Formats: sequence, C-alpha cells, structure tokens
Amino acid sequence: ACCDFGVGHTNNEILRQKYGVNKIMEFQYTGNTASFLSSNPKKPWYMLNRTMSLNTTFMDMKDKKILFPKYDECEVVCRHILSVYEEYTSNQSGGSKVFRKNPNIPDDFAHAINFAYTGMRRLRGLLPIDYNKDEF
Repeated sequence: ACCDFGVGHTNNEILRQKYGVNKIMEFQYTGNTASFLSSNPKKPWYMLNRTMSLNTTFMDMKDKKILFPKYDECEVVCRHILSVYEEYTSNQSGGSKVFRKNPNIPDDFAHAINFAYTGMRRLRGLLPIDYNKDEF
C-alpha cells in the first residue's frame, strides 16, 4: 500500500504492524528544491518532490499511460484530480511551477493516485532513488 506520511501516519503504523514493514510505502511531500524521490535508511518513509511527482503523474495521465473509467463512472474522484491546477510564480532567479488546489473541492484522490503511481514505478525499477544520509 502507498500512503501519505502526514496526518495518516498513525493509521499507517497500524497497517505496518498488521501487514509488515515491507508492505507499506509512505511518502512525505517536499518542496521544489529536493530531488524527485529520496530516502534515509534511518526513516521508514520516502521524501517525494510534490511538484515533480504531480507533474509526472498528470503528464502520464494526459499521455494515457494512466487510464480511468469513463468520466460518468468516476465523476466524484475525477473532481479531486480536476481540483488541482498549476500556477507559475516568478522571482529574481526566474520562475517555478507549483500545484495549488481549489479550496472548495477535495484533492485527496489526486494525491492517492500520485502516491500509487510513484510506488508502482519505484517497485518496477523505473524510478531511481537518492539516498540521503542526513536527517529529514
């Protein structure tokens, strides 16, 4: 199972105890300055660059590498995906892309898909990992 490290960490720990450490893959989002995916052997979760990973997941949806049922069959969860939008910010060193969400619509399913897709790519060896020896 791929899970969010944040608020769900306590529930994830229950899953880890029931199913084993190797069956649960937790992700904690990081900012734009971090590598795509990193890990610290002392910690049981991965650090995942929020912007890079969402961008990859959304582009792969667009390129039909991730398929969904017809919209009317999954409208509720599709609204979660459509709640997320890109915003470009500029500063003296250039600009950057960030993902924001509509404050009136949940985005939980968008992040669940992002974690699941990232986990699948990691398990298939399609996604390299940076091992960070520093504390998170």
